[in-house]
Amino acid sequence: AVRGEGGVLINAASEAFMSAAPRPNRWPSRSTGSNGSECQALSGPARNLLETLLLLRDRVRFSIITFVRASRSNAFVDEARKLAFEVYVLEERFRYDPAALIRLRNLLDYLEPNVLQVHNTKSRFYVSLLSRLKPSVRRIPRVDFFHGETWVDAKQKMYNRLDRRLFARSPNLIAVSNHQKRLLE
Repeated sequence: AVRGEGGVLINAASEAFMSAAPRPNRWPSRSTGSNGSECQALSGPARNLLETLLLLRDRVRFSIITFVRASRSNAFVDEARKLAFEVYVLEERFRYDPAALIRLRNLLDYLEPNVLQVHNTKSRFYVSLLSRLKPSVRRIPRVDFFHGETWVDAKQKMYNRLDRRLFARSPNLIAVSNHQKRLLE
């Protein structure tokens, strides 16, 4: 990303970026975006994200920020690079590695984004924490997306509860369907 022209989107592990594109005459003349992900497989929602970014490519420049554990391959990153998106990989030694939070902070400082779009619990947690600690991050407009939830195990239940708390403080929240909206009501 070119400094001063950035917009950062933080995306979910396997969730899609789903939003209606504004009419072309309403787009800013210069927009840049980045997308972060923990995605390891190229799931249907991850494919939707990349396809949506391809559709927006002529109007918005995107970069992808992804959290990856050092020893894991990442089909999402591979596909994003194949499609010529700018990809930033934030390596983690373990889940919720504080060093990854610091690397995200430094990357946001470098990119100077004009928007943050957040799709998953870890990214939401990190951005919320950085927003409290760093005024420059707090000033960046943020949109959180809710794609639904699963309650398959204790870990996922904990993530869902954390997400609900983070959504309560979200400045802007989009549920990708009426079904997901009802889950939050």
